[in-house]
Amino acid sequence: MKKTIFMCCILGGLFLTPSNLFAQDKFDDCFKIERAKAKTKGATSSEAITQATNACRSNQKAKNSTKKNGFENCFETERAKAKTKGATSAKAVKQATKICNLKFAYINNAQARANQVLGKAESSRLIKDTIGISALNGVAFERVYDEGHGRKISELEWDISNLLMLDLSRSFEVVPNVYIGISLSKAINSGSGGRMTDTDWLGYDSSDWSDGRQGTNEWTDRSFHNVDVVEAYEQNLFIYYELLLSTTQSNLRFNIGFKETFFEWKDFAQNYVYSSEDINGLTGFRDKHGSFGGITGILYWQKFQIPYLGISYVMNFNDQLTADFSVAYSANVSASARDRHLLRSLEVIDDFRGGKYYEVGVDLKYKTKSNVSINGLLYYQSIPEIIGNGHFYYIGQSDDAGSFIHLDGAAISNEFFKLGLSASYSF
Repeated sequence: MKKTIFMCCILGGLFLTPSNLFAQDKFDDCFKIERAKAKTKGATSSEAITQATNACRSNQKAKNSTKKNGFENCFETERAKAKTKGATSAKAVKQATKICNLKFAYINNAQARANQVLGKAESSRLIKDTIGISALNGVAFERVYDEGHGRKISELEWDISNLLMLDLSRSFEVVPNVYIGISLSKAINSGSGGRMTDTDWLGYDSSDWSDGRQGTNEWTDRSFHNVDVVEAYEQNLFIYYELLLSTTQSNLRFNIGFKETFFEWKDFAQNYVYSSEDINGLTGFRDKHGSFGGITGILYWQKFQIPYLGISYVMNFNDQLTADFSVAYSANVSASARDRHLLRSLEVIDDFRGGKYYEVGVDLKYKTKSNVSINGLLYYQSIPEIIGNGHFYYIGQSDDAGSFIHLDGAAISNEFFKLGLSASYSF
């Protein structure tokens, strides 16, 4: 199941073409020049807009304040007053806009005007690379039901515990505010402290117990295992559009993408509690206790393929600190799994369709330089139980040799939290 991801590195240049569209408007000319300067230093589109707007306001105030229209003079005056009283940049803009809008019957907000220029001016292309480390903690389930999603017969609960991932990503601005990217996360350890519990319900219909348990749904067999994650990865191809909100210090991002996640475990069987049985059924109840001594009895993997839609709200607290709050959803998850019981010479291959996927997260970014940032992220991903078909293959046993299909009797689920730290470089 090894997969190799070849990431295409797209090289782009930064270009600034003089335009005569706004030759008579000094603010527009200033904005294009200052924005291009900011982009050459690695600023994103939204950051370049903010920096260019601030620079041109300062230039106009120092060199051409007498030529400003009434609204601009009012805006700069009221904004400066608010700043001297300790208001943040965002609050100063809001206060100045509100006061001047009351004095004039129109809105000539500098940020909105900058967006108009952005829509007409030629833009540069931005490339952003990110590298980081993250830790996953969660759980995956594999279940077997009577055909047709009847009563539960078996359940294996696999831990994802302290699994470290190396995270790599690259995004590229193809046109203004539209980005395409690819990311890859791959396990760099096998986790630590992971456990697996294997539980069976084999006596539901038993009538030969003398202690009154017949007809109940109590488990009959349970074993405990230590586990390692043999392999894990996530690969993600995505496109997003960034909508710049002209009257606030925030943006909206609309995402569409496709990701594949994969986990594989190896067990080391420890203790067990079983119920005695013969060819006629159960003859005891949790009466057999013992240990496997740490041998490997089960190999298991899960793979999910997820087309998804998402939306993010990006809040810019100041020129350095940004928070990205995101959600994503899919109603068309495809999955597959393989369970290989080495001691029983049994292999079960499951397939699933039409599953759900949910993701919610927050990503904090702190800029240390104009084109370098440190990022911290926390998100939760859940794929609730999906029902599918199980294909059973018995290998090399004369009595049980052969195969059969268990229709609507297999189930799978997976969920985990991800906590990470990364660094990004834009150019």
